[in-house]
Amino acid sequence: MLRCGNASRAAPIASPRLQNNNELHLSPYGGEGQGEGVIVVTAQTFRLRTEKERSRQFARTMRRQPTVCEKRFWWLVKDRRLGGYKFKRQVLIGSYIADFVCVEQRLIVELDGSQYDHQRMYDVRRDAFLQSKGYRVMRIWDSEFFENIDGAMDVVLRELNSAPSPLPSPPMGARGLERQQSGADRLAEVAE
Repeated sequence: MLRCGNASRAAPIASPRLQNNNELHLSPYGGEGQGEGVIVVTAQTFRLRTEKERSRQFARTMRRQPTVCEKRFWWLVKDRRLGGYKFKRQVLIGSYIADFVCVEQRLIVELDGSQYDHQRMYDVRRDAFLQSKGYRVMRIWDSEFFENIDGAMDVVLRELNSAPSPLPSPPMGARGLERQQSGADRLAEVAE
């Protein structure tokens, strides 16, 4: 039993019920009121939430069970060891999990093992999505990383030190142009 508000009165925990119109209704505490406390969640929203939770769980599993290459790379970048930049590992961005992310520089480093044709197409779609969110994506093959660790880390550091790609500005509408012009007019009046 879940206790809420009045400690002497116990209310059952709300259990979800799927209604015939494909909406999920959570029952109000204690069965009181019909409209009060009812939360309506569409089946699609419920599905998206469960998919996101599964992705989070998968990212946690990947953090606990890294590949040998990921372990080595993480050891080299954690605790701001690479140029003072902070990295996170196995980060969920949209529905994708990025291997390593430097949020302040909007850089994603992907360590890739062997590739198949279907994986390449997935990577193209994934990279396009991540770039639309303002991230730069850098891919390093596992074999190249182990053959020249210092060189790979230098390339990552060079990319970090280069200016990050700015997020694209939304198109300016008519109101934005009016405000911009009226601001310029005000400056001209103050100057006179």
